[in-house]
Amino acid sequence: MAMFRRNVGTFDKMIGLYKPSSVKRDELAGVQERQFEHVAFVMCQIRNKTASMSQIVGDYVTMDTRYFLMRDFRSVYPINEKWQIKVDGVTYVINSINIIDDIKPAFIEIEATKVG
Repeated sequence: MAMFRRNVGTFDKMIGLYKPSSVKRDELAGVQERQFEHVAFVMCQIRNKTASMSQIVGDYVTMDTRYFLMRDFRSVYPINEKWQIKVDGVTYVINSINIIDDIKPAFIEIEATKVG
């Protein structure tokens, strides 16, 4: 089995990982807006996905999607699609997390879309 080789010197962007807080109910039993807690900063390589258009409630919206390639740290931070990424003050929601290689050193690629 061929091992995936990645030059970690290309991991030149610092990103913040944010996990969602637990869901809280207000006094009327409604759900309060979810808050996100900063967990860690990690180094990664960011690649742009080609721009795409999506139809949302009758309007066409440009989706700004990026790929974040980094070492697999899921044994330390159990990241999933509910988490968020922040880069240079911009928030991204995670669409998917793909394992690039499960042999040490392992890497993951996160596909995420810009919020707002």
